[in-house]
Parts: sequence; C-alpha cells; structure tokens
Amino acid sequence: MRFLEFYSTLTSSLTVEHIMTERTAFEGFAPDTSKSSAFAFLRARDYDQAPVFDSLHEILGFVEMSSLRENDQSPVADSYSKITPSHMISNSVRVVDALHELAECRFLYVIENRRIAGLVTYADCDKRPVRSLLFTLLGEFESRLIRLMGETNSDSDYWMRKLDARRQEYLIGLHQRRKAQNVATSEIECFSMGDIFQAIRDEPAIIARIGFEGQGYAARTERLKTLRDRISHPGLDLIGSFEELKSIMTDKESIFDLLRRLDS
Repeated sequence: MRFLEFYSTLTSSLTVEHIMTERTAFEGFAPDTSKSSAFAFLRARDYDQAPVFDSLHEILGFVEMSSLRENDQSPVADSYSKITPSHMISNSVRVVDALHELAECRFLYVIENRRIAGLVTYADCDKRPVRSLLFTLLGEFESRLIRLMGETNSDSDYWMRKLDARRQEYLIGLHQRRKAQNVATSEIECFSMGDIFQAIRDEPAIIARIGFEGQGYAARTERLKTLRDRISHPGLDLIGSFEELKSIMTDKESIFDLLRRLDS
C-alpha cells in the first residue's frame, strides 16, 4: 500500500468527535448576562464566542466577541445568534475535512443524534490527534527526500560536505549512537529537514522533482522547517490564531502535492 493510500485510511478513523470539547464542558451565558460581563469573560479566555443557555441549560444560540462592547450593560439576549446549519457539523466527519470548514468559519457545533454534543474550533486543531496526522505526513516527506538523495548520489560524504563543519561533527556523533542501536545505516538518515534542504539546494534534478525551481526556495523551505519544528514540540503552539489555521491548510496541501510528485 502506498503512503497516500495508508494516510487516507488513517485519516478516515479520526473524526471531529476525537478533538471536540464536549457539551458538558461548555462555558457560556444566561440570556440576561450583560454584554460587558460576556465581553470580559471571552477576552479573559481568548474565546471568539460562547453559547447562550436557557434556565434548563438548553442552548439557545451563541454570542460572538465581535458583537460585544466592554461597557455595554444590555443583555446578550439582544445580540446572540441562532445556531444554523452553517455552524453545525456531524460528529462523524473526518478531522481532515473539518479543517477546511474551520478555515472558513472558526467554530462549529458538533451534532450527534440531532443534538448538540460538542464544539470544535480552530484551536482544537492544536490537539495531539491533529499534530500526529501532520507529523506523519511531514515524516514521510522527509523520508522520501532522503531516499531521493540516496538515489541521486549514494555517497553520504557527498551530502555531508554540503553542511558546515559543526553540523557535520554533530551528525557523525548522532549516526554513531544510532548505528549502535541499529536504527541508522548512514549519516544522511540522521539529517534533519533543515539539513536536507541545505544539502539539496544546489541539486537541480532534485529541486525540479519536488517542484521547488525558481525563486522562493528559501521561503518555502523555511516555512516547512518551521512547521516541522512546531509539530514536533508540544510546548510550541501549532495553531495560535485563525490565520495560522489557514496557513497550515495551505502547507498540508503543499506537502500532499510534493508526495504525489514523488509518487509519479
């Protein structure tokens, strides 16, 4: 099975239900809550919106930060929005499909058996399941590039000489440690994404194969390196804003295109 087929199988099992905030954890407002109080609440938590509940804790709708003012004492009942189909998504929708919808509307109420079961926002795309999918995708891309380097020139020293002396020394030591554990057979298998991009930048055949010809090589590779670093380190936010989600979606599609090129 080719990687992209495997990846499709993997993503089909990961649904919105795996990353949503469950309804029991919702924080929101009664209709008579003042807009100033709601504004302070949302700002303190860095939320874009929150639900409005009736006395039985049924959801009436939601109120968005953009509709509130800091000193407005009128109730949120005056400005909350009803939850329409455009802000709903089934709990069985694949996360990879939900990402596209979230890139358009920031948040979606999750429906299960015709009831609201949870909420998913662009911030939920920072959770481990999404990170794992992107890490798998980038890891395959790295592996493909290393394989392509080996096919172009099987001499590890050829590629090592393209790096500075300090980096070469580090990789030699890393290779020795991994070789002792039977997990690496050559130095280039220890290359980071940054090492790979440095090593292939003057290799026109490889650059053409991955479609990185012309201007913008440095910017494109730096963007992918940054994404790789952020995915790898849980302490770094992967998606800190709505705009970053759109950027991640663009990067994801770019990696898919690169893998398709390498498959062809």
